[in-house]
Amino acid sequence: MIGTIRDTLIRWLSDPSAFWLIYGTILFCAFLLFVATVENLILRKPMNAFLLGVLFAAFVYFGIHWGENVAPSGPAYVWRFGVEPLSELACPASHPIKGALATSGDKRCTYYLPGADFYHQTRPDRCYVTREEATADGCERSNY
Repeated sequence: MIGTIRDTLIRWLSDPSAFWLIYGTILFCAFLLFVATVENLILRKPMNAFLLGVLFAAFVYFGIHWGENVAPSGPAYVWRFGVEPLSELACPASHPIKGALATSGDKRCTYYLPGADFYHQTRPDRCYVTREEATADGCERSNY
């Protein structure tokens, strides 16, 4: 149960738009705390300024370190099946089906069977043994 919740949260946070929304909110709160700290210094309320300054420092520290550790990097797509390609254009002989992430359209990934048009020009992101494995990983068959 906890593992499922953790995995769902990590997947949600790996989405760049969700990450930047949360990260921006944290840094905006830090900015508001900084403004309140300066305001309390001007009003000569040192204890309030000190407490707000500590909160400001905590928000900045948390925001920077959280951002470094959670920031999305690389493709947001997680492969569950298949293997890495051998080179830029080649898959292992044991995994001849090429899976390539879609650059546009509704498809997430497209797979190419050996002998299909554009098979030799396709740069695979993942290589599969069977069509079923490629389909289970979110790929659709190419139209060519």
